[in-house]
Amino acid sequence: MIIARWVSVMNVGLYSAAAAMNVNQRWLEATSENLAGQVVPGFKKEDVVFGSFNAGQIPMEYRNMAPGQPNSYLYPIAAGGTNFSQGSMRRTEIPTDLAIDGKGFFVVELPGGQQGYTRDGEFHITPDGMLVTKEGHPVLSNNGPILIDPLNQAKIAIGTDGTVRQGQNDLGKINVVEFSSPGDLTSASGGIFISRNGGQGPSESTESRVRQGYLESSNVSTVKEMSNMILAMRNYEANQKLIHTQDERLGKTIQSLGDSAR
Repeated sequence: MIIARWVSVMNVGLYSAAAAMNVNQRWLEATSENLAGQVVPGFKKEDVVFGSFNAGQIPMEYRNMAPGQPNSYLYPIAAGGTNFSQGSMRRTEIPTDLAIDGKGFFVVELPGGQQGYTRDGEFHITPDGMLVTKEGHPVLSNNGPILIDPLNQAKIAIGTDGTVRQGQNDLGKINVVEFSSPGDLTSASGGIFISRNGGQGPSESTESRVRQGYLESSNVSTVKEMSNMILAMRNYEANQKLIHTQDERLGKTIQSLGDSAR
Protein backbone atom coordinates (compact mmCIF):
# COMPACT_ATOMS: atom_id res chain seq x y z
CA MET A 1 0.00 0.00 0.00
CA ILE A 2 2.82 2.41 0.90
CA ILE A 3 4.69 1.57 -2.32
CA ALA A 4 1.51 2.11 -4.35
CA ARG A 5 0.97 5.56 -2.80
CA TRP A 6 4.61 6.48 -3.37
CA VAL A 7 4.41 5.46 -7.05
CA SER A 8 1.17 7.44 -7.31
CA VAL A 9 2.97 10.56 -6.07
CA MET A 10 5.70 10.00 -8.66
CA ASN A 11 3.01 9.86 -11.35
CA VAL A 12 2.01 13.43 -10.53
CA GLY A 13 4.88 14.67 -12.69
CA LEU A 14 3.58 12.59 -15.61
CA TYR A 15 0.02 13.88 -15.23
CA SER A 16 1.17 17.47 -14.84
CA ALA A 17 3.39 17.30 -17.92
CA ALA A 18 0.60 15.69 -19.95
CA ALA A 19 -1.80 18.44 -18.86
CA ALA A 20 0.79 21.06 -19.84
CA MET A 21 1.11 19.43 -23.27
CA ASN A 22 -2.68 19.71 -23.72
CA VAL A 23 -2.54 23.38 -22.73
CA ASN A 24 0.21 24.15 -25.22
CA GLN A 25 -1.59 22.17 -27.92
CA ARG A 26 -4.64 24.38 -27.32
CA TRP A 27 -2.40 27.46 -27.56
CA LEU A 28 -0.88 26.22 -30.83
CA GLU A 29 -4.32 25.63 -32.33
CA ALA A 30 -5.51 29.13 -31.41
CA THR A 31 -2.33 30.70 -32.75
CA SER A 32 -2.63 28.80 -36.03
CA GLU A 33 -6.23 29.93 -36.45
CA ASN A 34 -5.22 33.53 -35.74
CA LEU A 35 -2.46 33.44 -38.35
CA ALA A 36 -4.80 31.86 -40.90
CA GLY A 37 -7.46 34.52 -40.31
CA GLN A 38 -5.22 37.57 -40.32
CA VAL A 39 -5.99 38.33 -43.98
CA VAL A 40 -9.77 38.33 -43.40
CA PRO A 41 -11.15 41.87 -42.98
CA GLY A 42 -12.57 42.39 -39.51
CA PHE A 43 -11.24 39.05 -38.25
CA LYS A 44 -11.10 38.82 -34.45
CA LYS A 45 -8.31 36.80 -32.90
CA GLU A 46 -8.71 34.24 -30.13
CA ASP A 47 -6.87 34.84 -26.88
CA VAL A 48 -5.86 31.92 -24.67
CA VAL A 49 -5.98 32.35 -20.91
CA PHE A 50 -4.00 30.02 -18.66
CA GLY A 51 -4.84 28.83 -15.18
CA SER A 52 -4.74 25.75 -12.95
CA PHE A 53 -7.11 23.51 -11.05
CA ASN A 54 -6.81 21.57 -7.84
CA ALA A 55 -6.65 17.86 -8.66
CA GLY A 56 -6.37 16.65 -5.07
CA GLN A 57 -4.45 16.91 -1.82
CA ILE A 58 -0.88 15.69 -1.48
CA PRO A 59 -0.53 13.08 1.33
CA MET A 60 0.85 14.60 4.53
CA GLU A 61 3.99 12.42 4.56
CA TYR A 62 5.07 13.79 1.17
CA ARG A 63 4.38 17.51 1.66
CA ASN A 64 7.83 18.31 3.03
CA MET A 65 9.85 16.46 0.41
CA ALA A 66 10.82 19.76 -1.28
CA PRO A 67 10.88 23.34 0.08
CA GLY A 68 7.92 25.41 -1.02
CA GLN A 69 5.98 22.44 -2.36
CA PRO A 70 2.21 23.16 -2.44
CA ASN A 71 -0.29 21.07 -0.49
CA SER A 72 -2.29 20.20 -3.61
CA TYR A 73 -1.76 18.78 -7.06
CA LEU A 74 -2.15 21.79 -9.39
CA TYR A 75 -2.60 20.99 -13.05
CA PRO A 76 -2.48 23.64 -15.82
CA ILE A 77 -5.56 24.42 -17.92
CA ALA A 78 -6.31 26.79 -20.79
CA ALA A 79 -9.46 28.54 -21.99
CA GLY A 80 -10.02 30.56 -25.15
CA GLY A 81 -12.05 33.67 -25.84
CA THR A 82 -12.54 36.03 -28.78
CA ASN A 83 -10.76 39.38 -28.62
CA PHE A 84 -13.18 41.95 -30.06
CA SER A 85 -10.77 44.89 -30.09
CA GLN A 86 -11.02 46.96 -33.25
CA GLY A 87 -8.48 46.60 -36.05
CA SER A 88 -7.00 49.43 -38.08
CA MET A 89 -8.84 50.98 -41.04
CA ARG A 90 -7.57 50.39 -44.58
CA ARG A 91 -8.76 52.65 -47.39
CA THR A 92 -9.81 50.83 -50.59
CA GLU A 93 -11.92 53.40 -52.50
CA ILE A 94 -14.34 50.58 -53.43
CA PRO A 95 -17.91 51.84 -52.78
CA THR A 96 -19.20 48.47 -51.52
CA ASP A 97 -16.33 48.07 -49.03
CA LEU A 98 -17.56 49.06 -45.59
CA ALA A 99 -15.96 49.24 -42.17
CA ILE A 100 -17.47 49.89 -38.77
CA ASP A 101 -15.85 52.43 -36.48
CA GLY A 102 -17.14 51.29 -33.08
CA LYS A 103 -18.44 48.12 -31.46
CA GLY A 104 -21.16 47.30 -33.98
CA PHE A 105 -21.69 44.37 -36.34
CA PHE A 106 -23.29 44.10 -39.76
CA VAL A 107 -26.31 41.80 -39.81
CA VAL A 108 -26.47 39.16 -42.57
CA GLU A 109 -28.95 36.45 -43.42
CA LEU A 110 -27.60 32.91 -43.21
CA PRO A 111 -29.06 29.83 -44.93
CA GLY A 112 -32.28 28.84 -43.23
CA GLY A 113 -33.09 32.44 -42.27
CA GLN A 114 -30.83 32.63 -39.21
CA GLN A 115 -29.11 35.96 -38.62
CA GLY A 116 -25.34 36.22 -38.44
CA TYR A 117 -23.13 39.11 -37.39
CA THR A 118 -19.87 40.17 -39.00
CA ARG A 119 -17.25 42.91 -39.05
CA ASP A 120 -16.12 41.86 -42.53
CA GLY A 121 -17.53 44.56 -44.80
CA GLU A 122 -16.02 43.33 -48.07
CA PHE A 123 -19.40 43.28 -49.81
CA HIS A 124 -20.39 43.12 -53.48
CA ILE A 125 -23.53 43.41 -55.58
CA THR A 126 -25.04 40.36 -57.28
CA PRO A 127 -26.28 40.54 -60.88
CA ASP A 128 -29.84 40.91 -59.58
CA GLY A 129 -28.82 43.87 -57.40
CA MET A 130 -28.55 42.37 -53.89
CA LEU A 131 -25.79 43.53 -51.53
CA VAL A 132 -24.11 40.38 -50.19
CA THR A 133 -21.01 39.15 -48.37
CA LYS A 134 -18.17 37.25 -50.06
CA GLU A 135 -20.00 34.03 -49.19
CA GLY A 136 -23.23 35.32 -50.77
CA HIS A 137 -25.12 36.08 -47.54
CA PRO A 138 -27.53 39.02 -47.98
CA VAL A 139 -26.71 42.15 -45.98
CA LEU A 140 -29.80 43.17 -44.02
CA SER A 141 -31.57 46.41 -43.30
CA ASN A 142 -34.45 46.65 -40.86
CA ASN A 143 -36.74 45.81 -43.80
CA GLY A 144 -34.82 42.93 -45.30
CA PRO A 145 -31.99 42.68 -47.87
CA ILE A 146 -30.50 45.79 -49.46
CA LEU A 147 -31.54 45.88 -53.14
CA ILE A 148 -29.70 48.08 -55.65
CA ASP A 149 -30.90 48.81 -59.20
CA PRO A 150 -28.23 47.27 -61.49
CA LEU A 151 -29.51 49.35 -64.44
CA ASN A 152 -29.10 52.63 -62.59
CA GLN A 153 -25.67 54.14 -63.31
CA ALA A 154 -25.88 56.59 -60.39
CA LYS A 155 -23.18 56.29 -57.73
CA ILE A 156 -23.87 54.41 -54.53
CA ALA A 157 -23.42 56.50 -51.41
CA ILE A 158 -23.53 55.01 -47.92
CA GLY A 159 -23.74 57.37 -44.96
CA THR A 160 -22.09 56.96 -41.59
CA ASP A 161 -25.46 55.83 -40.19
CA GLY A 162 -25.64 53.06 -42.82
CA THR A 163 -28.20 54.73 -45.08
CA VAL A 164 -27.76 53.56 -48.69
CA ARG A 165 -28.57 55.92 -51.55
CA GLN A 166 -28.31 55.42 -55.28
CA GLY A 167 -28.50 58.85 -56.82
CA GLN A 168 -31.64 60.39 -55.30
CA ASN A 169 -33.13 57.02 -54.33
CA ASP A 170 -33.08 55.94 -50.69
CA LEU A 171 -32.57 52.16 -50.67
CA GLY A 172 -32.69 51.56 -46.91
CA LYS A 173 -30.42 51.61 -43.91
CA ILE A 174 -27.90 48.86 -43.29
CA ASN A 175 -28.61 47.26 -39.94
CA VAL A 176 -25.70 47.77 -37.51
CA VAL A 177 -26.14 46.22 -34.07
CA GLU A 178 -24.06 45.69 -30.97
CA PHE A 179 -24.07 43.33 -28.02
CA SER A 180 -23.81 44.30 -24.37
CA SER A 181 -21.98 40.99 -23.84
CA PRO A 182 -19.95 40.07 -26.95
CA GLY A 183 -18.96 36.89 -25.14
CA ASP A 184 -22.46 35.61 -26.02
CA LEU A 185 -21.30 35.37 -29.63
CA THR A 186 -19.73 32.24 -31.02
CA SER A 187 -17.57 32.18 -34.14
CA ALA A 188 -18.84 30.54 -37.31
CA SER A 189 -17.16 30.27 -40.71
CA GLY A 190 -16.13 33.24 -42.85
CA GLY A 191 -15.68 35.75 -40.04
CA ILE A 192 -19.35 35.47 -39.05
CA PHE A 193 -20.62 35.18 -35.49
CA ILE A 194 -23.91 33.82 -34.26
CA SER A 195 -25.66 34.48 -30.98
CA ARG A 196 -25.63 31.62 -28.51
CA ASN A 197 -28.89 30.25 -27.17
CA GLY A 198 -29.85 32.11 -24.02
CA GLY A 199 -27.57 35.03 -24.82
CA GLN A 200 -28.89 38.57 -24.71
CA GLY A 201 -29.98 39.68 -28.18
CA PRO A 202 -28.46 42.58 -30.11
CA SER A 203 -29.60 46.18 -29.97
CA GLU A 204 -29.28 48.94 -32.54
CA SER A 205 -25.86 50.52 -32.39
CA THR A 206 -26.14 54.26 -31.85
CA GLU A 207 -22.45 55.10 -31.52
CA SER A 208 -20.90 52.99 -34.30
CA ARG A 209 -20.24 54.69 -37.64
CA VAL A 210 -20.10 53.09 -41.09
CA ARG A 211 -17.16 54.14 -43.27
CA GLN A 212 -17.60 53.64 -47.00
CA GLY A 213 -14.55 52.76 -49.07
CA TYR A 214 -12.71 51.26 -46.08
CA LEU A 215 -12.09 47.80 -44.68
CA GLU A 216 -11.20 46.97 -41.10
CA SER A 217 -8.01 44.94 -40.83
CA SER A 218 -7.85 41.96 -38.49
CA ASN A 219 -6.64 42.61 -34.96
CA VAL A 220 -3.95 39.91 -35.30
CA SER A 221 -0.30 40.84 -34.79
CA THR A 222 1.74 38.49 -36.99
CA VAL A 223 4.92 39.04 -35.00
CA LYS A 224 3.22 38.30 -31.68
CA GLU A 225 1.44 35.22 -32.99
CA MET A 226 4.65 33.80 -34.45
CA SER A 227 6.38 34.42 -31.12
CA ASN A 228 3.52 32.66 -29.32
CA MET A 229 3.75 29.71 -31.70
CA ILE A 230 7.49 29.28 -31.10
CA LEU A 231 7.02 29.52 -27.32
CA ALA A 232 4.14 27.03 -27.32
CA MET A 233 6.14 24.55 -29.41
CA ARG A 234 9.13 24.82 -27.07
CA ASN A 235 6.91 24.33 -24.02
CA TYR A 236 5.27 21.33 -25.65
CA GLU A 237 8.64 19.73 -26.45
CA ALA A 238 9.96 20.42 -22.95
CA ASN A 239 7.01 18.67 -21.34
CA GLN A 240 7.32 15.83 -23.81
CA LYS A 241 10.92 15.30 -22.67
CA LEU A 242 9.79 15.54 -19.03
CA ILE A 243 7.28 12.73 -19.58
CA HIS A 244 9.99 10.60 -21.13
CA THR A 245 12.34 11.27 -18.19
CA GLN A 246 9.65 10.58 -15.59
CA ASP A 247 8.65 7.40 -17.37
CA GLU A 248 12.26 6.15 -17.30
CA ARG A 249 12.62 7.05 -13.60
CA LEU A 250 9.37 5.29 -12.76
CA GLY A 251 10.42 2.18 -14.65
CA LYS A 252 13.79 2.04 -12.88
CA THR A 253 12.12 2.63 -9.48
CA ILE A 254 9.61 -0.18 -9.98
CA GLN A 255 12.38 -2.51 -11.13
CA SER A 256 14.50 -1.59 -8.10
CA LEU A 257 11.60 -2.15 -5.73
CA GLY A 258 10.88 -5.50 -7.35
CA ASP A 259 14.49 -6.62 -7.03
CA SER A 260 14.63 -5.60 -3.35
CA ALA A 261 11.44 -7.50 -2.59
CA ARG A 262 12.87 -10.81 -3.79
